Amino acid sequence: MATDILKKLILKQKRDGIYLTVPSSLKGRVKFEEVRRAILKRGVVNANFEIIKEVFEKAEGVPVRIGDYFEKFNKAKNRYIEVRISEDELTAFLSVRFPRDEDGIEITFFDINFKILEAGITVPIDEEVIEQILKEKKNVVNIPIAHGKLPIPGEDAKLVYKIDTNISRRPLILEDGRVDYHRINLIKCVEKDQHLVERIPATPGKPGYNVFGKTLKATPGKDIPLPRGLNTYVSKDKNNLYAKIGGHIFLGHNLLNVENVYVVRGDVDFSTGDIEYSGDVVVIRDVKTGFKVETTGNVRISGNVDGATVISREGEITVWGGIFGKHKAKLIAKKRIQAGFVQDAFLQTDGDVEITKYILNSTIHTKGRILIPKGHIIGGRLVSGGEIVARTIGSPSSLRTEVQIGSRLDSKSLLQLLVISRELEVLKKRGESLRNRLQFLTMLKQRQIKLTKEKQKQYEKCFEQYQQVLARCQELERQKSELVGDDTDMVLDTPKIEVKHLVFPGVVITMNQYEQEIKARHNRVLFRLAENGIRCEKIF
Repeated sequence: MATDILKKLILKQKRDGIYLTVPSSLKGRVKFEEVRRAILKRGVVNANFEIIKEVFEKAEGVPVRIGDYFEKFNKAKNRYIEVRISEDELTAFLSVRFPRDEDGIEITFFDINFKILEAGITVPIDEEVIEQILKEKKNVVNIPIAHGKLPIPGEDAKLVYKIDTNISRRPLILEDGRVDYHRINLIKCVEKDQHLVERIPATPGKPGYNVFGKTLKATPGKDIPLPRGLNTYVSKDKNNLYAKIGGHIFLGHNLLNVENVYVVRGDVDFSTGDIEYSGDVVVIRDVKTGFKVETTGNVRISGNVDGATVISREGEITVWGGIFGKHKAKLIAKKRIQAGFVQDAFLQTDGDVEITKYILNSTIHTKGRILIPKGHIIGGRLVSGGEIVARTIGSPSSLRTEVQIGSRLDSKSLLQLLVISRELEVLKKRGESLRNRLQFLTMLKQRQIKLTKEKQKQYEKCFEQYQQVLARCQELERQKSELVGDDTDMVLDTPKIEVKHLVFPGVVITMNQYEQEIKARHNRVLFRLAENGIRCEKIF
């Protein structure tokens, strides 16, 4: 095979040197490595493979001088020269034992280079080391003379946040060391089209190679997706994240989101007037007495609410400070209301009311729960459509405190509601039966030209009774609406009030139509609705 390749290439010795002809028909059909091996098998020690490769790749079909002459390797020199490859194939070692003068053998650079090429090494060799060995003519063992290169792993992708996403509840520390408890950095706001995150892409790494020239693949870095959440968009290069709208940012499920928000960067007072907005509202400080914040979205207040009005028609209200009602404050929300404390205020919501510290002399109406598991309820009137959980209810001074589960109605109105509800239930069943009978008679009427007198009389009587039932249901629904409005779902089958520590005398508990005034202290108790009234159970 080697001889055939060399014949195809046409090697000729002329007076001025060796000439190589590579026919154009061989271009792309024969690999250079096959040519190199063929020449080495001929024992040529002084072949200039760089020139030979250049001629081979051009394949122009004309003779090109590639050297002065071919010198063949003396096989007797094999025992003097050894080339060893490391196990990882990244280093080639040379060992040379110089013959005695009387042996009549001389080791040349071409001999060593031939053995290196014969071993299949294609990377550059350290010629200076070889020349130094030949110059000193001292035996050497395992001297590194060629090196491969380890691949360099790629770097993982990185996310560089262009905005601060850390939300801290700590108060602001001023330059003079004072602490401003009115300014807590809870909200992070961005503008429309603001740059949020840059992704530095993962790199593929750099491949390496062994001493045989074989490529060693690099391990690419791991990619990481942009944290694209609500109201954000990605740039064309897929490596940058921007805000689609102005608003405040928040992290949810490791995604960066932007909420539509109107930000008041100070107090709501004479400098702002009343705030009316169709989205979310964030107040960085307080809502002052006499002013109003009204929105369809959520309201988040970093400071306090004084004697002000805050209304969220479709969302929730969060007050990180507390509510100093001054008997003027009104907070009305469709969903949840959260606050640190409530004092002398009115709260109304369809969702839960969650308070951290205390509720003092306030009125709260909710279709949800009232939750203050670590705080106190003292004075006022609380009405819940779900349950009430508190640490203590009432006070040692027996201040009257009303807590009610179920309907907001008084006992008389609640009884009227129950009578109406029961009659409606009976009438609706009766109406369903009459409607089914009418459908059957109507079907007969459609199939026959004329009903019998008996069937016709049944039809007329059934129709009249059905109209009477509908009219009565409408009247009862009207009475029900006048009585309770849309609060009928406040009547509960299993209302409960849980007191984790103490309930004091002076507390009045109402569950649906039943009312009970506490006459003595109770510790860790649960109030439930029983068949004939309110039952008090010990919590263990």
